[in-house]
Amino acid sequence: MIGLKSQSDLLSKQPWAHQLAAATQAYLKENGAFPQGALPRAAEGRPLPWRPDQRLSLFAELVPHLGAEYRDWQVAREVGWNEGVNLSVGQRVVPHLIGVRQDRPTSLLVQYPNVDAPVAATTWVGVAGVGLDAADDATAAGKRGVFGYDRVTRKEDVKDGLSGRSCC
Repeated sequence: MIGLKSQSDLLSKQPWAHQLAAATQAYLKENGAFPQGALPRAAEGRPLPWRPDQRLSLFAELVPHLGAEYRDWQVAREVGWNEGVNLSVGQRVVPHLIGVRQDRPTSLLVQYPNVDAPVAATTWVGVAGVGLDAADDATAAGKRGVFGYDRVTRKEDVKDGLSGRSCC
């Protein structure tokens, strides 16, 4: 049923990308900052912090801003994206996160290594900046994008303005 609903959602003529941009704006207005690229996860008792791929992504913060259908989606912040209730949420296709106007659209569901069930795809990314280490490099301030793994970017941190960016 989820797959059929996902396909029918994508066939509708909704401005999904614009709605995702509006959700980003709503989050920015509400919080005064953009979401962190990989959301914090408590690491008590661990010798090393959780890797970004073991945490929830920025989209977990944006989905509730996509409209009434998504407002009540619950995620467990204390576990990774592929654990417990988060895995069932991760299997639900969010049409806002799929680039539907591509020449060769992506599959709605993808098989992720070491995850038993297929999970929903996304074709949107949060730009961390220029360079291989941009997502976590604090020294490249002039090359930073908006979304770092462990960095929160406030509106005033964007020195060149937001008017020319598609998200703002």
